[in-house]
Amino acid sequence: MNKRDGFETLVDYLAAFGIDIYTGVTGGGVVHYVKYLTPYEPNQIKPALFTISEYPAGFAPLGHYLATGKVGGAIATTGAATKLLACGLSDAKLHDIPSVYIFPISTRRHQKDSALQDTSIYGSNIIKQLEAEIEDVFLLDNPYTFAKYLEQAGKALLSRKPVVFLLDNEIMNLPMPEEPKIMKKKLHDSSIEIAVFVQLLKKKVKGRRVLLLVGEEGLHETDIRQLTTAVSIELAAATVWSMNGVNCVGSENPYGYGCISFGGNDKALNLWESMTEDDVVICVGVTPDEYTTNLQKFAAGDVFFITQTANAYGHIRGSFQHSALHKFHQINAPITKVLKTIITEGKREVYSTTASPLAPVELNTCVLEPPRAHYADMKIVY
Repeated sequence: MNKRDGFETLVDYLAAFGIDIYTGVTGGGVVHYVKYLTPYEPNQIKPALFTISEYPAGFAPLGHYLATGKVGGAIATTGAATKLLACGLSDAKLHDIPSVYIFPISTRRHQKDSALQDTSIYGSNIIKQLEAEIEDVFLLDNPYTFAKYLEQAGKALLSRKPVVFLLDNEIMNLPMPEEPKIMKKKLHDSSIEIAVFVQLLKKKVKGRRVLLLVGEEGLHETDIRQLTTAVSIELAAATVWSMNGVNCVGSENPYGYGCISFGGNDKALNLWESMTEDDVVICVGVTPDEYTTNLQKFAAGDVFFITQTANAYGHIRGSFQHSALHKFHQINAPITKVLKTIITEGKREVYSTTASPLAPVELNTCVLEPPRAHYADMKIVY
């Protein structure tokens, strides 16, 4: 039986995860990988390479995932190209977007030969650089760990994490002794945990004002806008969102006050700043990052976090507990399922919250002065 080389095996393994489009520029050690790709054409069948300069190529897998729900890949040679591609890699980590980044490296055999693109500790030390930022970095320089590393990378992709493959071309050209197993997402029945979480929520919101904070993790959910609207109505909860959570809230939400912190309007910011220990905050797919909470902890007496991303950006030991001043509750379960349970429970027995007023039509209280002579009227511009 003829065993395939590492390049072909890796291309086929990633194709099993739906990765059929790569972005980048060929050259250097990249050619050994792209020889198993076809030039991109609309409706292509085989994995293909879309040629585009390295900086946008690094961001392309993010846009591809957001637009299609499919994982994409980016590939570049080492040196400056790695740094350009890795800008997108940093964003993939920040937003927990599964994506693949592929870089060939100089082989160990030439570590001390002053290779032009020396990636060893004597040169750019690129492996340690990438490992300092990204957890899932896989050096493919051993046929006997090859399959294991691919399987670990598969688990990371299923957990919505970006992964990096570093290819030792001399080793990858060899036949691989073992085929990696295709990883499948293990479905955990979280019905009991969700039921307990919602019952606790129901107890805690009784007679209290509820604020709903929506983040960007809902991008993975198909009906997130309708669901957040329904939860807002069931809980009569004033609803605000992060800068990137805007796409997870419907424009018809009667309690929608707008974005807080970075890009926030007056009414939303005043509402958020009015939060006290008497309130309850429900965070739907939120990362309490600087742009969202401005480095401030939640002042509400009870904070409920709903997330399905394990070790999401901002987690410490798998939890957002450090972001709350008082009592904290978190569930790691499918967001859609949790929100539907909250809605169903509200239909069964009304939540006895202190209702928030509906959002006003005008969300700003500041007076916008007319533009000075020779300056653009930004209201007309926007």
